[in-house]
Amino acid sequence: MKAEQKKVEEQRLKYNLLGILALLIALSFALDLFNIGDRLTRFFTGN
Repeated sequence: MKAEQKKVEEQRLKYNLLGILALLIALSFALDLFNIGDRLTRFFTGN
């Protein structure tokens, strides 16, 4: 039973990481879409 639990935990961790990765990708696409990324870089670099 403990081995089974460990397997479930590992799967959950894997899915969590995949979810976070997907969110980051979606976020970067959204930033590119609205050119927020460019504005942020200009803001931080002072150009």
